[in-house]
Amino acid sequence: MKGVSPRVSQTPELVKRIFLVSRPPEPIARPDLPLLKRLRLSPTVAFDFVGQTPYHAKGCNDTMDQIEQSASAKLFIRAIYGHGFPLKQAEGQLISVFGSIASRSPLFSFHFTRHYEPEMGGSPLRRFFIFQTLIKKEDLASNKRATIELEQRLAILRGDIACRRINLDPGYLTLSQLVLATTKGRAHRIYLADGIFADLHLHYQGESFRPLAWTYPDHRTPVALASFTQARRESYLQLKREPPPEKTDTFSRKHG
Repeated sequence: MKGVSPRVSQTPELVKRIFLVSRPPEPIARPDLPLLKRLRLSPTVAFDFVGQTPYHAKGCNDTMDQIEQSASAKLFIRAIYGHGFPLKQAEGQLISVFGSIASRSPLFSFHFTRHYEPEMGGSPLRRFFIFQTLIKKEDLASNKRATIELEQRLAILRGDIACRRINLDPGYLTLSQLVLATTKGRAHRIYLADGIFADLHLHYQGESFRPLAWTYPDHRTPVALASFTQARRESYLQLKREPPPEKTDTFSRKHG
């Protein structure tokens, strides 16, 4: 909001109302100009601090930014694991941390890179889990920390080295986008907290989710796009009507 200090909402009673100097709706006393200056307010800006809404006098416009509540988001987790891995065990731990699973994508082979083969063996498997409960978008970093903890719990020792048997990456799905959490920074990724970045991975256009230039190959597959589009369809009313939950730190609650 141009010209308005964020401290304005904490103004004392004597400055609760500041009105437009020029052409006010009724005669009022001249505002305290030194006070306006300290508050970083222009005397040509009319504001009703009681209701926190613009004061509609002639000459004012209503183009000032308004802060909106964070919209609800649907949690999902993408999993990569090796053949023979006890997936039911991992699912049980995911449910204990994040709640019930609403849907699962079909299982498909992850053949796009050999990055995971030293830990998980050849031709790892990929599956997406969509969770029932909604989350707040700002909880994504703590959710990522929780999945890192789960990866470590499910790892096995080979000599003195702990090897992952499953890779878990959380993200969220809204009516317009799909965002993935990652620990790797890139030019298009936005830093959240604690070394975690948000990566806009898919956007909804027409009647389906669509990839971007940097979208991972497995998220571009017809299986993945169809699964996320179906999850959006099934969650449409929930995302549209249900308010976001109170902010909770999943990592601290389950692992603290």
